[in-house]
Amino acid sequence: MKATGLERVHMLQNVPTFGGINDDVLSFLLKHSNTREFQAGEVIFREGDYTASMFVIEDGEVAIEVTVTVHSSCLDSLVPRGPSPSTPSQGDE
Repeated sequence: MKATGLERVHMLQNVPTFGGINDDVLSFLLKHSNTREFQAGEVIFREGDYTASMFVIEDGEVAIEVTVTVHSSCLDSLVPRGPSPSTPSQGDE
């Protein structure tokens, strides 16, 4: 069952961002906001999209995914070396 009217105002007041805002102001914001429903698996927005919107999840779950670009980077290089000057080779004994 979807929350309506004062229930939605009280729901928002339980969100830290809106907790200190009084009922009248939140009612005004709700009247001037859009309510949207999304289906399971539907993308709300993608990383890098421009948006001037704020989303409040009233019911259900949402996954936030970020893309991590994997690249190769050489942290160190092991190069075989000949014997050091202080180490005798096998034939030098």
